[in-house]
Amino acid sequence: MAPWSTVLVVGCLAPLLVLTGMHLALIPLVMMLFETVGYDNMLFPAFIAMNFSQFGVAMACLLKTKKNGLRELSLSCALTSFLAGVTEPTLYGICVRMKKPLIATWIACVVNAVFCAVFKVRVYSFGAPSFFTMPIFLNSDGTMTNFYFAIAAAVLTIVISFAATWILGFDDSCYEE
Repeated sequence: MAPWSTVLVVGCLAPLLVLTGMHLALIPLVMMLFETVGYDNMLFPAFIAMNFSQFGVAMACLLKTKKNGLRELSLSCALTSFLAGVTEPTLYGICVRMKKPLIATWIACVVNAVFCAVFKVRVYSFGAPSFFTMPIFLNSDGTMTNFYFAIAAAVLTIVISFAATWILGFDDSCYEE
């Protein structure tokens, strides 16, 4: 299999993997990659999208909804996904309940997967991508190119997921006051 295709496949499946908890089953494979080649070019580059797309989705919901319950949920979800890389609150509390934000997540994950495959984004240390863990993309040889591509992937993902959520819209009636 071509090295670039792994991030493409995992990136396209990322929302489904997290929804079912199967992303954790890939951790031993990531550990093997760190041991043999010294980096991960499969799971954590794909999870730039999963983690940062949930921030974009939550921010779009926060700014677009008029429901106080969804605003409160969106703010806490945005903070946890951006700062800590914890996506389950957004995924289950917003995306699954309203459906269209899940489609926006998938769009952002596919775009990120293509970006990371084309630019060969790699992770050099173990950790879920988030604002505080971005140094996992720093190469030990001192080059910054991979780090810059990772930041570009995060920004691209946030913009795509925000825009897709905004354009697709959502039915927030399930958050009645």
